[in-house]
Amino acid sequence: TDRSFNDWLPSVNFAFDLRNDLVFRIGYTKNMTLLDLQQWGGALAPSYAISNEEGGRFIVIGANSDGNPDLDPWRSTNYDASLEWYPRQDTMISVAFFHIGVESFIERGTVRMALPDQDGVIRREVDVGTNVQGEGGTLEGGEFAIKHAFTHLPGFWGNFGIDANYTYSPSDSGNEDLDGNVVPFLDNSKEQTNLAIWYEGDRFQARVAHNHRSKRSVALNQVWGTEGLTLYQSPTDYIDASVRYDVTPD
Repeated sequence: TDRSFNDWLPSVNFAFDLRNDLVFRIGYTKNMTLLDLQQWGGALAPSYAISNEEGGRFIVIGANSDGNPDLDPWRSTNYDASLEWYPRQDTMISVAFFHIGVESFIERGTVRMALPDQDGVIRREVDVGTNVQGEGGTLEGGEFAIKHAFTHLPGFWGNFGIDANYTYSPSDSGNEDLDGNVVPFLDNSKEQTNLAIWYEGDRFQARVAHNHRSKRSVALNQVWGTEGLTLYQSPTDYIDASVRYDVTPD
C-alpha cells in the first residue's frame, strides 16, 4: 500500500493586556496527528474452524487486525479563548473555552474481506475487526483554573500552594450506543478535575495530587455484526504524591 498526503497547519495566537492584571487570549490552530505503526501496519490474524459440510476442510470464519494502511491521520480545527486574572503576584484565576472540530479519527469497527481458507484458496468473505475511519465530530467545553501560593501567611504556612482546575467537555463521536445515546469521543471524559497541594521549603518539597475522570467510552461495536455495543470505563480517581529533599545546593 502506497500512501501520501500534505497538510497545511496554521497556528495563530493573540494576547491582549486589558489591564495590568487581566489578560485575554484567543487562538486558532489546525492539527494533524500521525498514526503509529501498529495502527497502520498491524498484522492480520484469521480464525479457522472445521467445516463438515465441506469435507472437513479448515475454513476461515473471521479475523482480527490491528492495522489498516488506508486510514487517514487524526485531523482537527481548534478555536480557544481564555481570560486570566492576576489579583496578586502569586495568584492566577482563569476561565477558558474551546471548540475542536475533528475531521477524522480512528475507531474500532468491522469490515468484510475475502480471505483464504487454510489451504490457501479464497472461497468466502468474512467479518474482520479492525481500525476504521470515524466520520468526525466535535469536542467543546470550558475550564476553570486557579493557582495560588500562600506567601502572605506567616512562617511555615507561607510555603504552601494549590493548583486546581475543572474541565467540562461534552463530545459527540457521531455514533450511538444500543440505547440510542450519543457516544462521546473515545477516551474523552465529560468532566475532569485536578487538585494539587504543594509545599516548597528551602530544602524540602512535597506534592500530593488528586485527579478525577468521569465515565468515558473505550471501544465500539464489541460483538461482530452488532452495531452500537459500546464498552465504557467507570469514573476513575487517581492519587499520587512525591517528596524531595535537597541535601546540598548541588
